[in-house]
Amino acid sequence: MLISIERYIAIKYSYSYHAIITKRRLVGAVLTASLLVIFPSFLSIFVNSSSVIFPIFLVFTIALSICVLVYCRIAVYHEARKQKLEIKTQQVSAEAKETFLKENKALKTTSFVIGAALVTFLPIICFRAFSKSQISSLVVLFALEVGFESLALFN
Repeated sequence: MLISIERYIAIKYSYSYHAIITKRRLVGAVLTASLLVIFPSFLSIFVNSSSVIFPIFLVFTIALSICVLVYCRIAVYHEARKQKLEIKTQQVSAEAKETFLKENKALKTTSFVIGAALVTFLPIICFRAFSKSQISSLVVLFALEVGFESLALFN
């Protein structure tokens, strides 16, 4: 999610990117994201994982993350197309054009990486959030979990 937000800022606010994305803000964002990842583990210590609160929190955080990823990707591609048309129609400095092309290449690379992560991790996340309690056969449960975990490990 942080990569998507960073790419969004890089494309949308390319001229003021270095003023917005500072080392201090990056460290703060990474620490905040790390705490948010650790929070469900601490929550499971105090709240029974079979209670209603834990799955709702899990589904909410996953849904929020995916919504942010999708929004940032769509907004960034829209902005990149707009800037590409602007470069074609107007005379833009060589430096600005080079910066845009570099950011566009980074956008494509991060989109591929994020897409691969979603494709490999989404099945195990959905399985654990929704399907795990629905399957009565232990053999099927084990086979599905191993398969989905293997897919995540391929990442």
